Amino acid sequence: MAKQTDAIALSTRSIDCIFEPETGFLRYVRSGNCELLRAIYGAVRDQDWNTVEPQVTIRELKRREDYFRVSFLVQCSLREIQFGWEGTIEADGLSLVFRFEGAAKSTFKKNRIGLCILHPIRECAGRPCRAEQVDGSWVEGEFPLHIAPHQPFKNFRRLVWQSEPELKAELTLNGETFEMEDQRNWTDASFKTYGTPLELPFPVTIQEGDFVVQSAELRVTSSRPSRPASSGVLALRFAAESTSKPMPQLGLCVASHGQALTSTEIKRLAELRLDHLRVDLHLSSADWERKYLQADAQANSISASLHAALFLTNDAESQLRKFIQLADLTRVKVCFIFHVNEKSTSQQWLMIAKRLMPGLTLVAGTNAYFAELNRQRPPRGFPAVYSISPQVHAIDDLSLFETLEAQPSTVESGLRFVSDSFFISPITLRPRFNPNATGMSADRPGELPAAVDPRQRLMQGALWTLGTIGALGSSRGVASLTFFESTGWRGLMETDTGSPIPEQFPSEPGEIFPVYSVFSALAGAKTIIQPTEQVPNGLAAFGFKGATNGKFQCAIGNIRRAPSTLRLQVPGEEIAGFRISDRGAFENFSAELDSGQITLELGGYSITILQCL
Repeated sequence: MAKQTDAIALSTRSIDCIFEPETGFLRYVRSGNCELLRAIYGAVRDQDWNTVEPQVTIRELKRREDYFRVSFLVQCSLREIQFGWEGTIEADGLSLVFRFEGAAKSTFKKNRIGLCILHPIRECAGRPCRAEQVDGSWVEGEFPLHIAPHQPFKNFRRLVWQSEPELKAELTLNGETFEMEDQRNWTDASFKTYGTPLELPFPVTIQEGDFVVQSAELRVTSSRPSRPASSGVLALRFAAESTSKPMPQLGLCVASHGQALTSTEIKRLAELRLDHLRVDLHLSSADWERKYLQADAQANSISASLHAALFLTNDAESQLRKFIQLADLTRVKVCFIFHVNEKSTSQQWLMIAKRLMPGLTLVAGTNAYFAELNRQRPPRGFPAVYSISPQVHAIDDLSLFETLEAQPSTVESGLRFVSDSFFISPITLRPRFNPNATGMSADRPGELPAAVDPRQRLMQGALWTLGTIGALGSSRGVASLTFFESTGWRGLMETDTGSPIPEQFPSEPGEIFPVYSVFSALAGAKTIIQPTEQVPNGLAAFGFKGATNGKFQCAIGNIRRAPSTLRLQVPGEEIAGFRISDRGAFENFSAELDSGQITLELGGYSITILQCL
C-alpha cells in the first residue's frame, strides 16, 4: 500500500478513533463524545529512556460498516538498536484489539519494549477503577484525582472502569505484566499503562532474534443513544466578568552557547520588557564567576533582574559567602537553592542560605520535573521550583500540544504540599538533561544535540509557548515562568554566527523565530484573563491587558494542523489585530463586531492576537 501521512479516521457504530501513519499511534478512542483511551502505541526505549522513533509502513487497511482493520510494519533504528515489529488493529462493534509482534534484529540494551496505553485525564481522574492482578485477584481503586507520586496500580492484566454512567470499559492485556503511572508528573495528559514493572532491574539486554508479543483488547458496554452530531465550529467567549489574575513574571535563560549579546540582540530583547534572566551557577566549578558576571551584564543591558540557580556541594556555606561577595544583590531577585547530589532540595541547605541571604527570595525544589518534587517534597515555608518539558515520553506534534491540558494539574497538586508559590523554571521544548539515565550519553558530532528541537524556530514551538503561558499563567499560585534561552537554537532568535548544523537546524544568521513574536505581543502585559467557558480542544487561548492603555486583548492559537472556524465573543464593538507568520512577522487586520461576536477563520498552526477598540 502507498505510504500515507494524513491521520486515518476509523470507526464502528460505537467506537471512533484515528490512526497516525507517521507514528503508529491509535489515538482518541471514543464512544460518542466520551474519550475512552487517549492512545495505544508500541514503544522501543533505550537504556536511557530515550524513545526510538518509528518508521511506519501500512500493509493493509480495511473499513466496512461496524468494522475496521489496519496492519502495519514498524522499524525502530538508532545506532546499535535495530528492532522491527508488526502492528495489527482490528475493531468489530464494541470491541477493539491492538496486537504487537516484534523481533530484535540486533543485540542491545533496553528499558522497555511493547505496548503503552494512555487513559485520558478528563474522563478518568478521580473515577473508580478495578484491576485484576496477575494472580487472578481483584483490587478496587481509582484513577488519582491529584497527581500520584507513585504507581496507582501494579501487577495487573485487566482494568475495568466507567467513564460515564451508561458507559463501561474493560481493557485486557497479554504478553507482559503491566502497571500504571500518573504521567501528569511530566505534564503528559494521561495515565499510562505499560509493560515491564519498574521494580524489575533495568536496563536489560535483548538478544538478536528475541521476540516480543503483546496485545491490548478494549471491550465497551454501552446503553447510550447514538452519538450526537458536531457542527465543527469552535466557540469561545470572553466577558467583562471573566476571571482574571496578575500575569506571572516572564523571563528567559541565559544562552548556553556562551556568546555575548550583540547590540541588535540587546535591542530586540529589551523590547520584550522581560522581568528576568536565569543563570545556572555551579558554585564548585572554576568558571562560575565568569558566568555570573556575563549574566549580570546581559540582564543589566535589557533592564531585567536575575534569577540565580545555585548548585551547592557540602561546602555550601563557603560557596554561598563567595557568591554574596561577588553578586549585585540589587539585581539578583531570586535564588534557586539546589544540591548537586539531591533531586529535590533538603532543608539543611535552605537554612544555610536563609541565614546568609536574608533579603532574597529563596526557592526550594528541583532542577528536574514535577515528578521529583512530588516524590521528594520540599520543606514548607518556601516557594518551590520545577522545570517542564513536553517531550519526556513522546516527541510528535499531537503529544506536544496535549501536554497543555496537564500543565495546570502540576500546580493544583503541588499547592497541596507547597505553602507558597511556584517558579516554573526553565520551560523548554526538549529536556535539558535526563535525571533518570542509567548510562552515560553524549551528543555526537554532526547530530542535533538532544536538547535542541527544530520546532524551536517553527510555529509549533510558538504555539506551544502561547498555550503554556495561557495554561500556567491562569493557574493560581504561579509567580514566574522562565522559558528557553535568549538566543541560539534553543532561544528566541538565531545568533549572528548562525546554526552550527544548518542541515538539521536550517536557521539563518540573526533570524527571528515566531516564538519571539509571542513574547513581543505580550510585552508589558500585567493581567491574564480566562474565557468564561473551557477552551475548546484544538485551541490555545487567553485574554490579557497591558499596563498602558488597559484595553482587552486576546491571544488565540490554532494548535491543529488543519484550519478551524471560531465563533468568538469579546467585550467590545470593533477589533484590530494581527497574525504571526511562520517567519515571525506580523500581518495586520481589523474588523467590526456584530453584538460583540465575530467569526474567525484560523489557519492551521496559526496565532492571532486581537485588541478590542
